[in-house]
Amino acid sequence: MGTLYAEDIAVGDEFPFGSHTVTKEEIVAFAEQFDPQPFHTDEAAAAESMFGGLVASGWHVVSLTNRMLTEDVFSKTALQGGHGTDKVRFHTPTRPGDTLSGVVEIVDVDDPESRPHHQDISFGVTTCNQDGEDVLTMVNHGMVARRESAE
Repeated sequence: MGTLYAEDIAVGDEFPFGSHTVTKEEIVAFAEQFDPQPFHTDEAAAAESMFGGLVASGWHVVSLTNRMLTEDVFSKTALQGGHGTDKVRFHTPTRPGDTLSGVVEIVDVDDPESRPHHQDISFGVTTCNQDGEDVLTMVNHGMVARRESAE
């Protein structure tokens, strides 16, 4: 697949992304640096929590999702940057050994008069675990270049 430009993208298009198996070590390392709550950093404390065991920070899952999206979708798109994320929801906890993957669906395309060289694209993101359970949903808003502006 070559580079996708704004003209190549329509509402309803879907693009699969990812496969990443989450380890206990990366859950703890991320949490120790960015979200040091006991159910992310301490197995014994996590066992006593409402989760009944160690779980990844939701922000870790967002970061992993962004990495997979960048590698599998955004790197093949004339993405010029983003201007926000809405509706971030954590549905099912991500645990050590879970394998994450997902799909991004184009949910809106806007043609801003103030920025004629690109279109504003809204990406509906769903990340699932190996059992098909949603672990994360969110909507990313990006700017995708028009073909003629890139040439």
